[in-house]
Amino acid sequence: MDSTKRTRRWNGGLAVAVTIAMLGCGAADEAPDVQPATSRRVSVDHIPNNPPGGRWIAPANQAAEFVRRFEKTGETIMVGVGLARLVALAYDVHPHDVVVPQADREATYDAIVKPAPGEADTSYAMLRTLLRDHLGLIATPQVAETMCMVLKPVASGVLIEPSQSQAGELDLQKGRLAARGATMAQLIELLRRDARRPIVDETGLPEHYDFVLEWDPGKGAYAFLQALGDIGLQLEAGVRDAERWIVVRTEGGWPARGRAAPGAEK
Repeated sequence: MDSTKRTRRWNGGLAVAVTIAMLGCGAADEAPDVQPATSRRVSVDHIPNNPPGGRWIAPANQAAEFVRRFEKTGETIMVGVGLARLVALAYDVHPHDVVVPQADREATYDAIVKPAPGEADTSYAMLRTLLRDHLGLIATPQVAETMCMVLKPVASGVLIEPSQSQAGELDLQKGRLAARGATMAQLIELLRRDARRPIVDETGLPEHYDFVLEWDPGKGAYAFLQALGDIGLQLEAGVRDAERWIVVRTEGGWPARGRAAPGAEK
């Protein structure tokens, strides 16, 4: 059997349950590595408002995590952010697809990138430059066999038809997910929000679709999977070729852990 098509069902139930639970569809004992919010007050007073060259980075000075990106300007403020999240922001990928060197996994940083007016899209390149020039780190994509979640049709086939709309809307409420003119890529992006593993699209559904999923959140993740089955789709664990971003250290840059830097960029 082709190794890229192997399916491991023995641990699929747990993997699916954790994936769905992170959407708030059911309970899970495991929490995502990156918490988007914190109960502690986050201070940004130490971050320069207009850094030279539009970018600045320093080892984190507080045990809190905060990220805010202003879409219109591209300005991105980061407080207490680990390297996986920094790289994910810089390369526009999922944090769990980033592989960080062991010595750098505990490092956290405060940073800001502030593009020139009208150049919001340059924020990603500015953050990559910051990682390369001041941390001595770059990330490169590699495709390898990876434990994934696979979204695919059930044996009897899918039960949704292409929509007349291309609205691209997904409305997730407790126990209900309504799609209007949405693609499978959008559904996967939603499912992947805090999932630890990649989700591979094997639905063969290239169009926009309308559908409604309803389930009882009190019955856990498997109630959501049953609702998914009601439209002819299933989510299971499998081994597929998937892209991971490998972080490597270049010459120069700060030492590992971000604690012995001779000073932040002024």
